[in-house]
Amino acid sequence: MVRLGFSDLSDDQALAVSVYRDWRACDGDATIVEKTIVDALQYDPISDLWDTIFATYHQVAEDDFNACGAGDLLSPHEERLLNSLAERLSEVNLDLSSSFRPIEELTRSGTDALRQRENGVRWHVAATL
Repeated sequence: MVRLGFSDLSDDQALAVSVYRDWRACDGDATIVEKTIVDALQYDPISDLWDTIFATYHQVAEDDFNACGAGDLLSPHEERLLNSLAERLSEVNLDLSSSFRPIEELTRSGTDALRQRENGVRWHVAATL
């Protein structure tokens, strides 16, 4: 099965995964990181959902070593995160939560996987020149 990539996601889903990667990468106090993100994205259409999104980040257990994907490809953990977000945000019952769909409803185009493979080949060829 082809892995999901950012091009397969809605803009809101892509933003949530990107923020999740940054959120996980910060070693500091999570509340400080969350406040910084909320302040920076206060005018974003999904600004009312951040409390629920952060609660989901805290809830999702790390069940594999590489919880974050590489580049434009999502890890299996991030795919499960998207399912958790879709479930929790549907309970919030806001119109904006509809852009968070379960991964089963997303089309796995393979565009990001192909692009990553193509760039990897170019990198290996360039490194040998």
